[in-house]
Parts: sequence; structure tokens; C-alpha cells
Amino acid sequence: MVVTRKGFTIIELLVTISIIALLMALILPAVQNAREAARIVQCKSRMHNVGVAFHNYAASTGKSYSVLEDASSWISVLKPFTENNQLVLLCPNDDGSMGAGYLPEIQVYVRNTQTGIPFEPGPRCLVSGEPGRQIYRFEDWIDNDFDDQIVSVVMLDSTHARIHVISKDPAAAYTHDLIGPQGVLISNMFDGKEATIRTSGDRSSYAINAGVDRLDLAHDSSNILLLEYNKIVADVLHPDGMDNFQTSVGQFHYNGAVNVLLADGSCHTKQLSNIDPTIAAIYRDMWEPWRRKRPRQR
Repeated sequence: MVVTRKGFTIIELLVTISIIALLMALILPAVQNAREAARIVQCKSRMHNVGVAFHNYAASTGKSYSVLEDASSWISVLKPFTENNQLVLLCPNDDGSMGAGYLPEIQVYVRNTQTGIPFEPGPRCLVSGEPGRQIYRFEDWIDNDFDDQIVSVVMLDSTHARIHVISKDPAAAYTHDLIGPQGVLISNMFDGKEATIRTSGDRSSYAINAGVDRLDLAHDSSNILLLEYNKIVADVLHPDGMDNFQTSVGQFHYNGAVNVLLADGSCHTKQLSNIDPTIAAIYRDMWEPWRRKRPRQR
């Protein structure tokens, strides 16, 4: 009499499951790597579109030097040249958890009248409070008491903020302007009055080089114009408010890869060590505008 087996034994089932698990362990990293490579390419494509917008805007103004005079307004200036496409401002891997720059945090800012201090945390700006209701304290590099200008910012909703200059030290080493959307000066702010401003509410995964106001397209074609960043202005040029570059670079990709857009419109994937402005040669070749020390031309 022939006995017919039905189904698998426990051992056969365990062996089969083990083989499937092993195959998945081998295949999944390859799938993830392929997916990440595709997202890097997609991110570079979006950055390239911003580069095209920058050059189209430059062509519309007829300028090749100081195309953008106010770095903080780059999104509002260039976005119309992208057909107002919000997606080109975002890395595909950016889910908002990285802290990429929201315009209400940067388009309303205190500007040092000599260099420019973004309205955000930095070596000369202390921030206290909680998101949506914060106090910004600025320092002039002399006494380190952070009372040269104290400003409160209360977000009323995603596109409105109430700005109030609480105090300003008349003995501060330099003066400030308070700037609103599109770089427009908010008047009568130093007499204690409040102002309510409106921003677009957009945000971006990318930051523009703070030296864009002195970028010369004829000489600075290999300079960084845009990179993945946690703010919308990468301020690595000015002694006031200089960013902590290592912690500000957007960590959107595996293995420390960072996409950058050069002034000539080309996009590249770099390692952090290849674009680090704290390295003198990289700072000179990739960040500092050729005419940075020259008077700004109007």
C-alpha cells in the first residue's frame, strides 16, 4: 500500500521561510538603493528647474551681476518663473521633519545694515519660546548680552505673523532694518508698534547662497547657487549670523549625499566634505563671489 504525503513538514516549512527571508534581505537593499537613486535624480531635476528659473529671471532683468539683491526673497522672485510650481522647491525625500525653511521664519528678518542677519537662530541670535510664539534676541559682537534688539514673533496662521520690536539698544554697534516679504522694509517698527505681515506660506528644501547678491555669472559659474539645507538662505559668508554648516545641511539622502546647483545651472551630488565652507580652498572656489569685496553695483 502506497502512503501519500499531504502538505509540508514543519522542517520543510521552516526551511522555505528561511530561504524567502534570506532572499528578501538580499533584494530589499537593492530596491531601496534604486529607489533612493531615483529620488536623487528627481531632486536634481527639481533643482535644475530652479536654476533655469534663475537664468530666465537674469535674462529678463538684463543683469549678470547681483541678479538677486536680496537673498531672502529668492523664492518669491523665482517662483513665477517656475509657473508657480511648489514641487520644484521640495526634495522628494523631504517630509517636513528636517526643518527645511518656512518662509515666515526667513522672509521677515532683521537685517544688519552692513551684512545681513537672517531672522533665525545663529551665533548672534538667540531664540526662546515655542514654535509659533518666539522671542529673538540679537547681539552686536561687543558685550554678548543679546539685548541689542529684541523682537517677538507670533504666527497667527500659516501665512500671517505679528512682529513686534520689544526693544532696541541705541548704543548697539550697528543698526538694523526690519524686512518683510519680498524684501520690503516694514516702517515705524522701532517705535514699539506692532505690524502684521503676510507671507506666501511656502517652504523649500533648498537654500540659496547668501552671496548671491554679489554673484557674477561671468566669473562665478562654478559657485554654489543652491543646495539642500534646513533654511532658505545658506549664510556661510558673513561673520554675523554665520550658520553652523554641518548641522544646517539637509540630510535628505543616504550616505551623506547632498545635491547642489551651481551658478551655471548644472546639478551635482556631493559629499558634505566636498562643499564644506570651513575648508579655505572650498570656501574660495565654491562659495565666495568673485567680486564680494567690491562695492555693490546698483
